[in-house]
Amino acid sequence: MKEREKVLEVKNLKVSFNSNGHELKAVQDISFYLNRGEILAIVGESGSGKSITAQSIMGIIQDYTSVKREGNIIYKDLDLTTLSEKEMGTIRGSKIAMVFQNYSSSLNPTMKIGKQIQESLIKHQDLQKAIAYKKSIEALRRVGIKNPEEWYYQYPHQLSGGMGQRVMIAIALACNPDILICDEPTTALDINNQRQIINLLEEIQDKLSTSIIFITHNLKLINNFAHRLLIMYGGLIVERGPVKEIEKNPSHPYTRGLYKSILQRELRPKEKLYTIEGSPPNIKNLPKGCPFYPRCQYAMKICVNTRAEEIEVKDGHKVACWLYHHLCQRTEKRGEDFG
Repeated sequence: MKEREKVLEVKNLKVSFNSNGHELKAVQDISFYLNRGEILAIVGESGSGKSITAQSIMGIIQDYTSVKREGNIIYKDLDLTTLSEKEMGTIRGSKIAMVFQNYSSSLNPTMKIGKQIQESLIKHQDLQKAIAYKKSIEALRRVGIKNPEEWYYQYPHQLSGGMGQRVMIAIALACNPDILICDEPTTALDINNQRQIINLLEEIQDKLSTSIIFITHNLKLINNFAHRLLIMYGGLIVERGPVKEIEKNPSHPYTRGLYKSILQRELRPKEKLYTIEGSPPNIKNLPKGCPFYPRCQYAMKICVNTRAEEIEVKDGHKVACWLYHHLCQRTEKRGEDFG
């Protein structure tokens, strides 16, 4: 079987911040890849490191003060971590584009939406204004906006939530990038608009073979959408694999908790929705071992100070958890005695 072409490879990425003498470890040594034409979902709670990972790929992590980034981010054969800001500016928006969570804080409120699309085209493709105008209209039409000639002259405050996200996607796709990063683009939308945006992204991926990284905290949203899934917790990837396989066989206790939290039916009177007990980890004081152990009902001695290596539970499905270590599987006293 021929190996698919990788358009992006993240190797041993670490991102930390200095806050009043404290090191905040937002991302703790993660590696993954993205194939051409693939939809890769990254799922986890707030503070798991999803957005910081995306911002590192885009090269906008430097906007924060006292940030330290280590590792390599390879786009095709180019290591993005070695580029200057000027060099990265030629990649950002043209080869790798991003759709942010909230269009109202991402679009320029003083500029007509068509002009904001046109600006990107002129910058990256050096087009004349008349041609850039036509391509801007095409971009709006591509994302399902009817009468784009009229919407071209509207301002962001005149847009509905769903329309605003479509405009954000239009801007991101204007230069036909190889990679589209979507950072929780449906969070502020109702269910109907969420499904419309997902359908739009599926159509874009199918027609343009665009590679998509879709970041969300909503597992239900990506089950029939993404091809592969990364589960992040405490700045680490704790589980990865094909979406259908993880949905059928969630292996890490955190992943199991996420799936159990999905509402599958209406609750009966006095019946409570399942929740994962405890609080997300404090990145000022992360444990040496598994960051999930304080909330894990299966936690063992070894989990406290020693981080588990990834173990393949099935082809392409990997989990970083001591429960799957061969010694733990063999012992009759599996549990707190292990380690």
